[in-house]
Amino acid sequence: MRLAYHRAVDHAPPPDPDHGDHGEPERPSAPSYSGVATTDRDTTTGRPPEPDEGAAPAPAHRRPSRGRPVLRVVGHPVVVLMAVAIIAAVPRFYHLGQVHDRVFDEVYYTKDGCLYAGFPFKECELTGDTEQSWVHPPLGKWMIAAGIRLYGNRPFGWRVSAAFFGTLTVVLIALMALVLWRRPLWAFGAGLLGATESLLVVQSRTTLLDIFEAFWVTAGFLFLVLDRRWIERRTPVAPLDAAAVEPPRPDLSVGPGAMASSEHPGHAPPGPPIEGDPAEPQHAGIGERPVHVEDRPDLAEPGSPTGEKPPPTVRVPSPLWRPWRIACGVSFGLAVAVKWSAVAALAGAMFLSWAWERTRRKRAGVARPLRRAIVRESFPIVAFLFLIPVLMYGLTYMGRIDPTPYPRYHPGLTYSWLAHPSRFGALTYEMQKFHRNLHAQVKDEKTGKFTPAHPYQSRPWSWLVMGRPVAYFYKADNAGKSNERRREIVGIGNPAIFWLWVPMMIWLPVMWRRRGDWVSGFILVAILSQYLFWYLPWPFNSLEKVQFFFYATPIAPFLVLGATSMARHLARMHLAGSRSRPFLPVSVAYVIVAIGLFVLFWPLLTGDPLSTSAWNDRVWFSGWI
Repeated sequence: MRLAYHRAVDHAPPPDPDHGDHGEPERPSAPSYSGVATTDRDTTTGRPPEPDEGAAPAPAHRRPSRGRPVLRVVGHPVVVLMAVAIIAAVPRFYHLGQVHDRVFDEVYYTKDGCLYAGFPFKECELTGDTEQSWVHPPLGKWMIAAGIRLYGNRPFGWRVSAAFFGTLTVVLIALMALVLWRRPLWAFGAGLLGATESLLVVQSRTTLLDIFEAFWVTAGFLFLVLDRRWIERRTPVAPLDAAAVEPPRPDLSVGPGAMASSEHPGHAPPGPPIEGDPAEPQHAGIGERPVHVEDRPDLAEPGSPTGEKPPPTVRVPSPLWRPWRIACGVSFGLAVAVKWSAVAALAGAMFLSWAWERTRRKRAGVARPLRRAIVRESFPIVAFLFLIPVLMYGLTYMGRIDPTPYPRYHPGLTYSWLAHPSRFGALTYEMQKFHRNLHAQVKDEKTGKFTPAHPYQSRPWSWLVMGRPVAYFYKADNAGKSNERRREIVGIGNPAIFWLWVPMMIWLPVMWRRRGDWVSGFILVAILSQYLFWYLPWPFNSLEKVQFFFYATPIAPFLVLGATSMARHLARMHLAGSRSRPFLPVSVAYVIVAIGLFVLFWPLLTGDPLSTSAWNDRVWFSGWI
């Protein structure tokens, strides 16, 4: 028995003609070239789709189903996203304030959030009107303050903002899956996995900064994908014969462009100028001219003398105004304003932007696409993905900065520090100095030996298998007795998702390079750009610092998308000569197992009481204690 992939990008049987599912945005109809329509082609490579060798022919007609109207309503994207929001909200808001004590770093952030909310510092249990967690930017604490302002300085008020933005993070995961795969089914699947991802749930139920960082990072990558789709719909496709002249390779993806000028490919189908862009100049890019047949005899049409009727050129749009790219820069700037580690995600987004621009030009037939992408896109990418984030970062520092004895930030509703901008620079210097001196190993003055600075610190390679999750809270009632009950909150990930991390790092590159699946490349870059940051040497010296497993929180949404991608590819594999999908039950079973593991570990995520034997059944490894 032989397994066969469909030759389309997502390796599926022929899609519904009304709803393409190639992971690509829909395109307007392209003009014909030499009497051949150019719309029926692979949207990733620009080549006409090859026939499916193994798929059985579709039935001539299908009887209408009585349940189709219901399925149409249930499968509507808005309904799916609302369902995901409800499913995600229940475990995040359920008994949110049942643990009355401040757990782990809530001893810092809840008190600072109270101060940001305008409560007197004594009521916030502080010794002065200065925050304790000044080593982190203020936005996360402003978001915590919103919940405290609405619901009071109590456990529910401390955590309600984290639960709210944690729920929205899951909705963004589902929305990103909908944009990537254009199927409500996979959006719901990704949302379901995100709603039951244990680390995201724990971070949504505790007042730490990482869930807010995860929200803005997920939003930033979503806007990046929407920008790609926005510009892709305005970009012409390379002609059929151009693929024969220079067969395209499966690149990182086919995506966006920016800069208010146009670029000409060497050979392109005729057609009118791109609609909706009257401000676009009608000339070639600076330093370029169109490539005609007299310059390239190998591109001459068969049967026509060289130089006769050179094919018209098609402009590659590069508008400066790209609303989704601006939204992307705003989101990443706000992510950095929560924690500086979000800079790694921003760097990944910039890399994807340049890579997609290079591929977009290559598909359109532009000579030296990488050079043209760098020349045309460097200014808008730097403007929107660097300068705008810097601006957004500065705007979050509302209040004043005192200069002595060390610069300290006092939250407020004005920007009085603008009168003394050097204080902002001095505060930033003190923040980075603190982080540089936060070593993972400290010297014991009595013994002279180096010991771990924190009992729950971990190295990034152990995150792949959840070697040392953080216990945020532990309390034993009736300890040592037969009726002992243990309550614990452990920041652990869902094993079905996190233990797929290593196989995912093999699967995604293969699907990207060998199958031309740009979505796999996108997910891979989103994961690696954030994960490899924790290995960087000077000037970050990441491995020398204290690191915790919950630093992987902004990576978790993309692990969910990676797991969804793997399940989707397995579900769509079919037998040669048949529409049977033998691995579909495997994908369904995977989702069921993930939900089952979430239910199994639920008491360890929320602090529900467990008997000693039940607690031992869930603590699988000594590193989880």
